[in-house]
Amino acid sequence: TTPNILTAFAAPNPITEEYFPGSKNYQTTLQLQTDKLAFCKYSTLTNVFNSMEGEFPGYEEDAKTIQLTNVFVTEQKQHTYFVQCQSVAGLPAQVKTITFNVNTNVSFKARSTTQLFSNKTSYFLSIETNKRAYCYYGTDQFSITNCMGSCNFTTTHIQPVSAPKEGNITYYVQCTRAATGETTPLIKINTLVDT
Repeated sequence: TTPNILTAFAAPNPITEEYFPGSKNYQTTLQLQTDKLAFCKYSTLTNVFNSMEGEFPGYEEDAKTIQLTNVFVTEQKQHTYFVQCQSVAGLPAQVKTITFNVNTNVSFKARSTTQLFSNKTSYFLSIETNKRAYCYYGTDQFSITNCMGSCNFTTTHIQPVSAPKEGNITYYVQCTRAATGETTPLIKINTLVDT
């Protein structure tokens, strides 16, 4: 049967920074999910499957329901990609369009994606930033010195924590881009721990 593309998007969107400072290269990841195993392709030029120049990893070798591929662009503008998949038997899905923007004038932001409730004393602090950064956490808003996760310069920051007791547990997070001097306001994260 014909596969259906359930989701098709680019992340990050918008792209807010150069891949390497001064490179004029901007990266995002095209992401697709299908309801059946499929092979997928993409193009900026055509919506005809056999003429699409880009192939998702594993094309014609490893059919998947989740497809991810990094793409680079060089202009600050809106970009459009056509994506299409076909089943292992060669039946085509409908063409989908993924649109994303490059805008480096967006200010540096961070937000908590931490769960508000945990039924365990061990849980995860989770922060997303719109530009690559280092994020630090602590239980005292005046002493935020512990680097989150593996202390990577990235946009997703996850830190396992252990609550000393049940009840409302508060952590503080702040993220920074040392090279540019940008720093986020303090983020207060409250999680109700009830085991």
